[in-house]
Amino acid sequence: MVLDANRPPLQRAYTARVGVAGLTLALLFVIALASGRVPVAISDVFSALSGLVQPHPAGFSTADVVAQLRVPRALVAMLIGAALAVSGLCSQVALRNPLAAPDVLGVSAGAALGACIAILTGSFPPVLAAFVGGMAIALLVDTAARHVGARSGRDPVLVLILIGVSVGALCAAGITLTKWWADPFSKGPTLTFWLAGGLGNAGWREVGLLLVPLALALGLLLWLKQKLPILELGDEVAASAGANVTALRRLALVAISLATAATVAVGGLLGWLALIVPHLARALSPPGVAQPWALSALLGAALMLAVDTLCRSVSDVELPPGVVLAVLGVPGFLWVLLRRARL
Repeated sequence: MVLDANRPPLQRAYTARVGVAGLTLALLFVIALASGRVPVAISDVFSALSGLVQPHPAGFSTADVVAQLRVPRALVAMLIGAALAVSGLCSQVALRNPLAAPDVLGVSAGAALGACIAILTGSFPPVLAAFVGGMAIALLVDTAARHVGARSGRDPVLVLILIGVSVGALCAAGITLTKWWADPFSKGPTLTFWLAGGLGNAGWREVGLLLVPLALALGLLLWLKQKLPILELGDEVAASAGANVTALRRLALVAISLATAATVAVGGLLGWLALIVPHLARALSPPGVAQPWALSALLGAALMLAVDTLCRSVSDVELPPGVVLAVLGVPGFLWVLLRRARL
């Protein structure tokens, strides 16, 4: 359910928690700019940030490290985290399933397969291939679900999930084949590193690549924000209330696919975040706030930024964030489930 305007204490409590999450994200942003194999003092970080709008002096400097390397990487991490978290929440609301995530719809696997084929063949940019692959799988899953659902008369949500899981498994098999065929000395390591996820190549170009699809997805989600909660009542109830259930769910799928394909194209496979963060946001929200969109976005951005900072700071060899997210995600998800069971 959405926030009730007639209950100001609830709204104030939720707004306060959103504010705390925003301040935490700002603090993590500063820490991310100061951390790394080349430590930067906090005072130098603020000096470098103030110089973003001014020409840099010739030569390599601390300002260059912050402005040209760490700021765009931190922005990419925050954009990816927020996009995946909101996509996960949208998936759970639209599909009426607490375990739903973009992975369930096959979009992540489709984007990964597109990038793997591009890396293997070297014929086109992996970023473009990942985006095209994710959107193509989303279109395939939606079309197949509509046809199968219309002929079988079964629950369209169940059909969509089953087809998404099946197509995702097929894409995973395709990814395995690309790794099998890849040259173990040239293409193989590239595929392995990309599939593990990582923001090592993130720069201002990647910020630009993310902004357009994420802006489109965000626009759709803002329009759907007040309309999607009715789907949790069931398709029949929503239809009787005048909602166009098919159109709402299809638009939600478009928004999820746009955001997920863009994040996979830039950062590789980063699992668990889209599933965990919406539950964490609900656990931290006041009772009665079932769709904490703003809190989910801020927590997702903060978690991805913290994980990326950890991955590039703890050792000389950068850790894969996909693995770290899984290590943190499994116990975190179990904690959320146990906590909610006690409520």
